[in-house]
Amino acid sequence: MTARRALLLAAATLLTLVAARRDTWPGLRGPAPYPPEWQWGYAPRPVVPQRLAPVLGVAGALAGLAALAGRAAAAGRRARVGLLAAATILGLGFQVALLGNQSSGALAELDRRTRSGSFTSYFRIAGSAGDVGAFLSQYHELLPGYRHHALHAATHPPGPILFYMALRRLAAATPRLAAVAGGESRAAALMGALLLGLLGAAACFPVARLARSFGADGASALRAGVLWTLVPGLCLMVPELDQALALPVAGAAAAVGWALEPNASGARRAAGGVLAGVLTGAAVFFSYGAPMLVALGAFVAAAPALGTGAGRRRVAELGAVALATAALCFVAPLVTGYQPMASAVTALDIHREQFTALRSYALWLCFNLVDLVLFLGVPVVLFGLSMTRVPRSFRLAAACGVLLLDASGVVRGEMGRILVPLMPVLLTAAVVAPPSADATDGEPSLSTTLVLACLLAATDIVFRLSWEL
Repeated sequence: MTARRALLLAAATLLTLVAARRDTWPGLRGPAPYPPEWQWGYAPRPVVPQRLAPVLGVAGALAGLAALAGRAAAAGRRARVGLLAAATILGLGFQVALLGNQSSGALAELDRRTRSGSFTSYFRIAGSAGDVGAFLSQYHELLPGYRHHALHAATHPPGPILFYMALRRLAAATPRLAAVAGGESRAAALMGALLLGLLGAAACFPVARLARSFGADGASALRAGVLWTLVPGLCLMVPELDQALALPVAGAAAAVGWALEPNASGARRAAGGVLAGVLTGAAVFFSYGAPMLVALGAFVAAAPALGTGAGRRRVAELGAVALATAALCFVAPLVTGYQPMASAVTALDIHREQFTALRSYALWLCFNLVDLVLFLGVPVVLFGLSMTRVPRSFRLAAACGVLLLDASGVVRGEMGRILVPLMPVLLTAAVVAPPSADATDGEPSLSTTLVLACLLAATDIVFRLSWEL
């Protein structure tokens, strides 16, 4: 990265952060409070050096991993996996360290948010769900009763509730662990919150794989994976289901990209289609919006192959396998008595009545994009837009996909949270470029990675200290 570009990115990021900290333009947080619209709360907190030190330490460690990417890429598979595993653990640590700037402390805040009936409500419902079989068979009938005291649960499939039910049972079966955590309920809440963040950070693996499909060299692909762990949407929407969904959504996109590489065999295409289908089927058990995000991610990953007739045939073959596999996964829970279609219709009707129908379509055409840019990261978006090389097909596909999603009106508010599962794909599309004829490294180069990492970390810190997220 040239010094001039670095200064421009830093200046634009600084202006954004000053505006956020001082609340110069409240519209930066959204057009109006909920209900019926949406606006992130303005809650500036003091800078406490003792609380900020762990954040800076973990961010520095992640930058150190980025600096080691070249050696890891040359050392072989184990080194690459080890580097990304370290990034996953440090990524979770960064999320927790950021939350430690809350007055109550990180663990207490994770516990409070998980138990809250308004933050997500899944944990609360899990405590009274009873028998799993009866719960699943009656789920479509239970949803209307959730709409007044557990709105998130009322608009989602049963997966998130079953997730916390399983953790509650695990905590009950491990009394020593529960005692250390402060009780069975608190142990389950903390395990769930930390696991969501860990799964989200683990999306660095598919980011690196997808970057390779887009033509990145090994070191650049690893750096892209490390950068993912600093993206504001992942680091600040804590603890949210959307964090964990980043792993299957990005994983499906990476599977598509891997299966459609020019040298891929028919067997690899079939394997990629099955993997993408399984991940889609798993994701739809947790979110009804997941298939739409998987489709967008798959479209971006498939874009390089769509330029030729042979490529389009390969995409069609892979898509057929993926759709068939996803359909099988979708109907598999029928054996438990669960009625997925009836539950989906009821939940989506509640979502439309409580959110979509009440909010202005025209208003969110603009503010959705503002929210997405903020939580994907201003420096990431500007870097992607400032690429001097001819735009790659995957970058155009990502831009078109986001604009079409925005124009559809399906999302009206909180796009910076709702699109966290798609952000690994958007990040990869924004920062990756293959090596040019006169350069041995592609993007993100080491200098690019360090600049973006610093600016993303600064964004995370200022947003956490300034807004109620």
